[in-house]
Amino acid sequence: MRLIVSAVAAALLAAALSTSALAQEVTAEQLASATTAIEAAELSEGAYKNLWCGAAFGMVKESLTPEGDPADVAMLDALQSAVFEKAAAELMAVGVAQEDFEALAGNFYYLAVSQTSAEGGVADFTREECMAAAE
Repeated sequence: MRLIVSAVAAALLAAALSTSALAQEVTAEQLASATTAIEAAELSEGAYKNLWCGAAFGMVKESLTPEGDPADVAMLDALQSAVFEKAAAELMAVGVAQEDFEALAGNFYYLAVSQTSAEGGVADFTREECMAAAE
């Protein structure tokens, strides 16, 4: 069953990361502000990946809600939670406050949307890397 769920999540994430089908748009100001905040955070590679993949899972989940299959939405929610929990544990261990973590996660959403929605955009991570990060 876990393999089926992983295969479905991988397919949904692949579709989102390989097309600009998601309707979200990020302004240049939002992206500049998000990029500045992310760079200032001086994140480890693992925290960066977990936050980026969490944003990507959330972006796909958002695109499915409310018309999507509730099982797919729940699965993406679980994947998003898994990577965000890893990032939160690391960052809070070094003193990052919950509200700062939430703001950082929001900044990664802008980054992931801009990378996957823009024509010619290049995502920082592949679906395989995000699926592996969620395990």
